[in-house]
Amino acid sequence: MIVYETHDNVVVAKFSQNGKSLRRIWQDSLEDIYMNYTRDTDFCSSWTATELVNKILVDRKLVGIAKCHPNDEFNLEDGKRIARENLINRFNLAKTQLKKELLYYIKHQVEIVKNRV
Repeated sequence: MIVYETHDNVVVAKFSQNGKSLRRIWQDSLEDIYMNYTRDTDFCSSWTATELVNKILVDRKLVGIAKCHPNDEFNLEDGKRIARENLINRFNLAKTQLKKELLYYIKHQVEIVKNRV
């Protein structure tokens, strides 16, 4: 679920789930995606999922923000829409980065195995 906070012509959108912290929500969601990508492979573990997801979440904004210029008229619904789109775009970028990191990790593991043979 997405919840919104508003103050001073700014709308902030963030995921909300059973009192979990923002980081925990993002981490759980990305780890679930990771496990779905890797369920049929022996190269990846839940430890690797946590490691890669933590790497992706370092210094990442976990909210969507919409700011209204002081000279413009504030519209709450437009602010919510823009903040929600911003939040979803940020999450999709995190998923894309996870796919890239996972691909790099698997290629690296394959190279290790090839060098042992």
